[in-house]
Amino acid sequence: MVFGGHTLTPYVALKPVFPLAGQNGAWFEGGFRHRWKIAGKFSFLQTLRAVYDTGALENVPGTNLRYDAAFLWSVSKGVDVRLPTFQFFTPVTAFGDGRKNEFVVGSGIDIRF
Repeated sequence: MVFGGHTLTPYVALKPVFPLAGQNGAWFEGGFRHRWKIAGKFSFLQTLRAVYDTGALENVPGTNLRYDAAFLWSVSKGVDVRLPTFQFFTPVTAFGDGRKNEFVVGSGIDIRF
């Protein structure tokens, strides 16, 4: 859905996990992405999603919410630089393994083929 300089995209994803050590599993995700084209090659991207962890990597199965936000610089058609990226995680179910709210700041590069 596109309106003005904004694009709202609902999505679902299945992310299998096959670690070299630990338990196999998967993450099921569903949520929304919002991209706001600010000017030229610069955008603001935010994602809100619910994530169900089946117990991958020897974790306790359960659900958490995740919010990501980043300023993007589109270097080329298939490459975006995220400067900075903010992530917030919060458990929805009682995992019982000490998981708590977490806030992370970082940067990254998205490459699309």
